[in-house]
Amino acid sequence: MDKSEHSTTRRFVAILALSLVAFSLLNVIVLSCMAVPSLDKSMQRGVRFLLTGLIAYCLWRGARWARWLSVVLAAVAVISAFQVLASPPESVPVLFRVWIVVMGVFYLVFGLALVIPSRITRYFTSESLA
Repeated sequence: MDKSEHSTTRRFVAILALSLVAFSLLNVIVLSCMAVPSLDKSMQRGVRFLLTGLIAYCLWRGARWARWLSVVLAAVAVISAFQVLASPPESVPVLFRVWIVVMGVFYLVFGLALVIPSRITRYFTSESLA
């Protein structure tokens, strides 16, 4: 991978990482607005947001484990979205279903963006952590 391609790909990965953090923050806000606030859920969402930030930072740095962990977690999110959509309509509020669809689409695109482009594979196999 030449220096120009590495720089372009690094920007692309940075955009992916920032979008992950931004979407995670949006998710915390939306879910907090939809549910009755509780300290336990707020702390859980806060810890999850911090872990997402750490994974995003490691993605930007080029850590292969962060790439594959992100892909696996995105796949789990997409599968979970399908499970919610497959549940009986009266068991899940409509706004929550809509948000789950938005989440599913985001994580599907995010996961595919980390797997499909060959330049991403080259980025994560190069010495990106240097």
